[in-house]
Amino acid sequence: MDKQFCSIVIPVHNNELTIERTLASLISNKDYIHEIIIVDDGCTDKTLDQVNQFTSNWFANIRIIAFSEPNKSRGPGPARQRS
Repeated sequence: MDKQFCSIVIPVHNNELTIERTLASLISNKDYIHEIIIVDDGCTDKTLDQVNQFTSNWFANIRIIAFSEPNKSRGPGPARQRS
C-alpha cells in the first residue's frame, strides 16, 4: 500500500513561544507530511523568523502565506480559509 501524505495548515499570530515546539512535533512524523503551510495572521513578534530558521535547518517544505495587510489579526478562521 502506498503511503498517504497530508498538508498541515497552521494559522499563526504572535506564537513565538510555541511555534518551534509545534513544528518539531509535526516533523517527528515528516514521513507522512507533504507540506506545512503557515498562514501569517499579522505577526508582530519573531514567529516568522523562527519558522524560517526551522525551515532552513529541519524541514524544507514549509510555505508561508501572509495577508496583504500586515500586523492586523483576522483570527484563525479567515487564516485557514486563506490557505
